[in-house]
Amino acid sequence: MVLIIALFLASEMAVATDWIVSAELWSRPRSGLQLMSMEPVYQAVADWRSAPGSHMIINYPGGESGSLWAEELRDWLVALGLPSEDIDLQAGGTRIDQVLLHIEQQKEY
Repeated sequence: MVLIIALFLASEMAVATDWIVSAELWSRPRSGLQLMSMEPVYQAVADWRSAPGSHMIINYPGGESGSLWAEELRDWLVALGLPSEDIDLQAGGTRIDQVLLHIEQQKEY
């Protein structure tokens, strides 16, 4: 019984992963190579690629600057090969000095 619960919890934990891109990290000069050297971005993209059917959600601080930040990040991700339809932007729910990358994996039943 304990094994079944542990397997269930492990599968639920694998369904969602979050990565934080801080304003300090984002303030560095950017290029495709530089972007992929940012550990949270690299890990989020790796998680997205390892799970067919997964979706990336960029949760950003509200306001114009947060919106611009999220849109630029999405543009970079698309330029690096992620399909735009696999990326959603969501305002609010995070601190003003960070963007949260959330990978939502397709659940298998």
